[in-house]
Amino acid sequence: YFELSYGQFVLLRPKFEGITSAVWLLPVIGLLAGVAVMFVTLRKLGRRPLPAPREKQLTAESDPYLARVRDIVLGGKS
Repeated sequence: YFELSYGQFVLLRPKFEGITSAVWLLPVIGLLAGVAVMFVTLRKLGRRPLPAPREKQLTAESDPYLARVRDIVLGGKS
């Protein structure tokens, strides 16, 4: 009844075997490809060197913006 009413797509095994294989295999292949891409990306991220530390610390004397912020926060009591 269902096959006559709705067509072959309601069956688990339609008569076209090639399409059935593709329908079941493509999601698995896509999942495996996604895991492979994630693995390669994570390996590349792990190999990046850490950024070099700053050589010089910012002080109010060397940075006018920092001096202005400290002046505003401390109310001129620096």
